[in-house]
Amino acid sequence: MKENRGIRGRSVTSNTGGSYSITDINNSYPPGFLYTLEIIAIGGGGGAGGYDGTAGGGASGAIVSGYLNVAPGKLFYVGVGGGGGGGLASVTAGLGGLGGTNGGGDGGLSGGTPNSGSGGAGGGWSGLYSGKTYYIIAGGGAGGGGAAEGSANDIEALGGGKQVGVTNSLNGSPGVQYPGDGGGGAGGGGGYWGGRGQANVLSSVNSTEILSVGGFANTASGGGNYTHPSVSNVEIKLGNNGATSSAGGGGGAANTTTRFNYTSGPAGNGAGAGGSGSSVVPGTKGNVIIRYAGSQRATGGTIVATGGYTYHMFTSEANIFDSTTFIT
Repeated sequence: MKENRGIRGRSVTSNTGGSYSITDINNSYPPGFLYTLEIIAIGGGGGAGGYDGTAGGGASGAIVSGYLNVAPGKLFYVGVGGGGGGGLASVTAGLGGLGGTNGGGDGGLSGGTPNSGSGGAGGGWSGLYSGKTYYIIAGGGAGGGGAAEGSANDIEALGGGKQVGVTNSLNGSPGVQYPGDGGGGAGGGGGYWGGRGQANVLSSVNSTEILSVGGFANTASGGGNYTHPSVSNVEIKLGNNGATSSAGGGGGAANTTTRFNYTSGPAGNGAGAGGSGSSVVPGTKGNVIIRYAGSQRATGGTIVATGGYTYHMFTSEANIFDSTTFIT
């Protein structure tokens, strides 16, 4: 497999993660034997913007899935994107939500004059990697903008995979503080190229909005998705956008997949949080599911055996997993 060198300047040691080790201790397999892993990654959802009469909703994370043939003895790491933290309601220069685990961008501070809401944070990315080679990355959804006293920060947050601009990093950019009485900008989602944070800066001199690149005014975007060339039969479902304050501030609904006989739970992994009168309404964390045919041959995550397959489901925001060993 060729090493993915598309992510530059990023040390794998900066990612926290647990190992998923494929170690064959049965010497009866012929040379070139490969295991087939079926993988689903769901990015974390963005947090809601802080409330002050109105607030924007966070966007949901993307879903990326596919097949990966791996040789015994290869070590993988699993990253699980945390949901972005929600902004604070009715504060002056209040801190925005904290970015979700695995690269979610922090929400921007609320305005420095009268009370307003701070920005929601972006969700983190979920996926599978080994060393500096990334195999699957599902981008997190952007956070929702804080209370909107004007159009500058009443822009919908983009779902995971809907990436605007390039940050040259797995981390989403933070949102920007509004200079007057207004809500903090939303944080971008983490992913392959982290999402852009919401600029939402209105000039105090000429009242002209500063627009971000890519044709979107002040948009907070979801982190980008990625699949390595060795991943086959790929399916990508982009995250859903969060609603603007003027549209009610609803969170982006979690996308779903029934692939590999998996269906997300009722709450929906990776859902964005809706704006409300409460402070700190976080997005829903993502998860990673690894499936292989046959009985259990590994440890780690929550293990379910059904329909002739074994599922390993990783849901920890802390990304601490036991190492796993194939012992057929």
